[in-house]
Amino acid sequence: SNPRPRVAESLSFSVQQMNLFMFKQIDEKFSGFINLEIINSLSTEDQWGGFALDEAWVKYDRGQHLKVKAGLLVPTFNNLNTIRDRTPLLPYIMRPFAYETLVSDFLSTDELAPRQAAIEVYGTLGMANQIKFDYAAYVGNNTAYMIQEAIATLPSGSDSTLAKLFGGRIGIRKGPLKLGISVSHDYADLSRIPIFTTDFSGVGTLPRSRLGFDLSLTFPGFYVESEFIRVYYSLSAEKRARLEEIVETNFLFNEDLNKLFGYVTVGADIGESFFAYGMFSFVEDRSNIVTEDGFGMYSIGGGYRANDFLVFKVQLVYTSTFTQDLFYGKETDVLVGLSVFL
Repeated sequence: SNPRPRVAESLSFSVQQMNLFMFKQIDEKFSGFINLEIINSLSTEDQWGGFALDEAWVKYDRGQHLKVKAGLLVPTFNNLNTIRDRTPLLPYIMRPFAYETLVSDFLSTDELAPRQAAIEVYGTLGMANQIKFDYAAYVGNNTAYMIQEAIATLPSGSDSTLAKLFGGRIGIRKGPLKLGISVSHDYADLSRIPIFTTDFSGVGTLPRSRLGFDLSLTFPGFYVESEFIRVYYSLSAEKRARLEEIVETNFLFNEDLNKLFGYVTVGADIGESFFAYGMFSFVEDRSNIVTEDGFGMYSIGGGYRANDFLVFKVQLVYTSTFTQDLFYGKETDVLVGLSVFL
């Protein structure tokens, strides 16, 4: 067989992600929040990176048992989704795949976890034996039907149908244990998912469901956390036949659209300021040949918390596709970073 070409070594500096947070406590029960996100060394002139209004919401706080957010918000799904942009709170430089902006060029992370909702009701209820019950339910626009250009009756960025994103999470906490189950349902337009560069317009929009599970154990100076997400697409017989016709003309894609994601992290605090962890994350995505047998990330890292606002981090990352015939199947990266919360 032909030898596998080697990927050239490189050294790069990058502003991986910058979030500008603005918070206002309006009164005792109402507050407001805005999150502006810039990723991958944004340059409009050179056409790399991205900029987005990630969150803009008002919250009504009735107490621990009832809170309501309305506006543009990141919905509760599993453990990391709502804090994925709070990088000083996370030990990672490169986060688990479903929450990492660096992999968005070859992995559609929005498929794995819902990115935005419009209204969320959530809270925590006390139960017997010191058990706490967490709940969240939300609704939002369906991105498959968001129009990109204004029409006579709707501005750009509007959902043009009655179809909506619905989802939620229920979970329990007791002592060091935290676990939960999350679900969501929306519709996906394959032709508008960036990874699908071929023409899937003949398939149309497909119902998509996500099922998530998260489990965390937190002890003094030591923790274990994990998540798993399964993504299901529903195809009618007619649409499946059409998808098979399209796939036959493009060897890069398969007709199995379902996906599986997971990660496990084991971490420890070393003294008052230092920390270390090991993490494994994977995605199984059979819709394309790059990740049809899985794509894994093995990582060890650590850092120094100078204070609540400044964290120095270092991370060694080894990524590999589990498909044996790919010439670009393995990569090792050494990442050094700084998370600042101002």
